[in-house]
Amino acid sequence: MVEFPSTPWRNTAWAAGEAIKLAPVAARWGELPGEIRHTFTHFHLRLKLLHGRCADTAGEGAPDGEGEPWWCVPADFPALALPTLMKKIARLVTVAGPAPSLPLEAVGLARLQES
Repeated sequence: MVEFPSTPWRNTAWAAGEAIKLAPVAARWGELPGEIRHTFTHFHLRLKLLHGRCADTAGEGAPDGEGEPWWCVPADFPALALPTLMKKIARLVTVAGPAPSLPLEAVGLARLQES
């Protein structure tokens, strides 16, 4: 299954500056409005998303090997095999409407909540 890049999950919220240091590519990063909430069996997860615009589409196309990063434009999200949490992220990214000529990466700012 496909997943978006994310910070490690932890109990305290990530500051955007901290999360950007862990980003998969160099870009001009900005926070998307809204929040993703997802409940697993024993904890609640809250995500704030960052989107980045970069001038280059290096890595575009299907991955050659398992776990290899690759680019996908939001219009292609419906064709991906996504777990429920990733579908929620894809919905928020799609609603945000990034510039179609530039690739978008979403990095989750993860914060766990014990249930």
